[in-house]
Amino acid sequence: MDHDGNVAPWLQLAEDLGLEVRWLEFDLETYEYKLEMLDNLLEPGDVLLAAVNYSSNCLGTINDIKTITEKVKSKGGLVYIDAVQYVPHGITDVQELGCDFLVCSPYKFFGPHQGVLWGNKELLMELEAYKVRPAGDLPPGKFETGTLCHEAMAGTLGAVEYLEWFSETINSPEKEQTNRRKKILSAMNSIILYEQKLCKKLISGLQSLPGIKISGITDPSAMDRRVPTVSFSVEGRHPDQLAKALGDKNIFVWSGHNYALEAVRVMGLLEKGGLVRVGPVHYNTEEEIEKFLEELEPIL
Repeated sequence: MDHDGNVAPWLQLAEDLGLEVRWLEFDLETYEYKLEMLDNLLEPGDVLLAAVNYSSNCLGTINDIKTITEKVKSKGGLVYIDAVQYVPHGITDVQELGCDFLVCSPYKFFGPHQGVLWGNKELLMELEAYKVRPAGDLPPGKFETGTLCHEAMAGTLGAVEYLEWFSETINSPEKEQTNRRKKILSAMNSIILYEQKLCKKLISGLQSLPGIKISGITDPSAMDRRVPTVSFSVEGRHPDQLAKALGDKNIFVWSGHNYALEAVRVMGLLEKGGLVRVGPVHYNTEEEIEKFLEELEPIL
């Protein structure tokens, strides 16, 4: 169910080095990883690295990363987490997860287009970096070629400070947190609860419309197992047509495979144009969800 950014590089690396690639499938009914398969995939004890997503950018599923990490590391493997889709919707704590590497992008948490890699310090020290000879041999510098994009770094800091401001705005003075970490946790906990409410309303509304199939968790009591990114298809309608019709109404959604090639292929939707994807976040409103549903119904 991964974005191809966490698939293609590993396929290419495996081809270059003559390595075997094993796939952890997801259940087409639950839209969650088949974790019962994981033990068999790991059983030979020769897995070097597991690359998984924290949350699917297509299905919206929040995966049980802590369990996956524990299983992989118990067999001596490294764990690489793509958290791009999850970071704006949930609390990301690498210490709690126990992973070796985690990547994301600030543009997903309301900042500029930057890339972020967190890695275990010992591993980052050991890894060889392809770099120019004058560059230093210590992380992070050995992985960062040339002059850094300081304006994007400032923008990333601005996104973090926005979350601090958000916490200060929603909390009464007596509940105001005293440090950055606590403020961010407070902000994200509020965002989680609000987005679950939006997601429940969006899914319920889509289910009330004819011909719509949602690819993802729909149980109202299981909103904590998904982010509010909701993908759907309509039999006989191309996703691009629906997205354009909504765009003409100034409602902007995405259509296609969203780079989740394997997930869309497994669901049998790749040749049909993929899915329509709706991505509300904490600054959207219930009224906007209602407007989306109102404009969608007549074009189905």
